[in-house]
Amino acid sequence: MSKSTSKSNCGIVPSTDISCNALSCGYGVSLPSSQVTQATSVTTAVTANNLSGIITCFTSTLAAQTAESFVVNCSNVVAGDRILVSIINYTGDYGTNGLPCVAVNGVGSGTFTIAKYNADTDTALSGVVQISYLIIKS
Repeated sequence: MSKSTSKSNCGIVPSTDISCNALSCGYGVSLPSSQVTQATSVTTAVTANNLSGIITCFTSTLAAQTAESFVVNCSNVVAGDRILVSIINYTGDYGTNGLPCVAVNGVGSGTFTIAKYNADTDTALSGVVQISYLIIKS
């Protein structure tokens, strides 16, 4: 967001410039970051031992209205931590090649599970999904 003198949609007027993403924030906060790729299938587990990172998933052909999941092994996560995930890139065309969504499906000591869902009602996914994650310690 840029500094503004008018109210935003939520009624808050920012008092300074703020820039932030899953890997670093504009106030000098930087988190160790992992970048990993699923090797052999959409359900292959990955290991990403940092508080944030990017996971490049194996090419998905997930049918409409179905889900698949995979485990992320991470020495920095414990039960009770909160994991934020979002899709940062999809090589397919949204709508034409499905509509991918992601969510965390479970958090335990040393692991969390990411579920990927195709929300499209008619078409399968056809592409690579990149997911960004951020661990918020409990």
